[in-house]
Amino acid sequence: MANTVTSVEIKNAPGFKGEFTADFCPGINVLIGGNGSGKTTILRRLYEETRLPKIFIPVAEMLSHSKGLLALDKKLKMPYDQTEIDVLMNAELPETREVSAVIQTLLAQISEVINGEVLYENDAFLVIKKDGRKVPFANEASGFQKFGLLWKLLRNGLIENGSVLFWDEPEASVNPELIPVLVDILLTLQKSGVQIFIATHNYDVAQWLELNRTAETVIRYFNLRKVDGQIIADVSDDYDTLNSVIDEADSKLLRRVVQKAAGAGGCAK
Repeated sequence: MANTVTSVEIKNAPGFKGEFTADFCPGINVLIGGNGSGKTTILRRLYEETRLPKIFIPVAEMLSHSKGLLALDKKLKMPYDQTEIDVLMNAELPETREVSAVIQTLLAQISEVINGEVLYENDAFLVIKKDGRKVPFANEASGFQKFGLLWKLLRNGLIENGSVLFWDEPEASVNPELIPVLVDILLTLQKSGVQIFIATHNYDVAQWLELNRTAETVIRYFNLRKVDGQIIADVSDDYDTLNSVIDEADSKLLRRVVQKAAGAGGCAK
């Protein structure tokens, strides 16, 4: 892949001290860490500095609030993060006339999840169900809203070979049974030439990435933590070599379950 984000250097970001540098892979870069470890800070800085075609999907759901919001923001400077405004602007763009076979397959896969397709009509987003019903985006389950947004960005031709996708907590509000579907979509996009950066503290996302990776999969993990105000990262292309914070939390839960089953009582340490 000729054009990709290869590195970042962050100096004295708000809430942090010192410098942070990292080298990224051309495939899926997974930023793992607890709250306040620097995941979103790095993700946003990368997005700001990247000059390639790019999309940032924030944690906050924006399409339900689309009606007139961009005009209000332009006139009144509403207190939204720029990434939230950007994703709304990108979702409101017209659909591209053609998409690749890979994107068509992903659109069909997502349509099965949301039972329809996403339409922007009369300054609002709707989900057109397979039976013809038009459902306001706000009425969809929050997990389906996430898939619906992805459908619209793909249909608008904004996530394709040569582009960079930044996604903050893609698993947020998604039913655990749909995490494998989400991961499969990310892996397919990576194989088709999309460089991906995700920030997560979800054990299932990391494990499904490992379970479903193939010889074509390129993944690099960054286990982030904050030490004396500075972002520190353990880096590996093999998740099993990391002692991540999400592994520690999962192990603690497992020990507690085992203790309760054995009648030991008390809390795991």
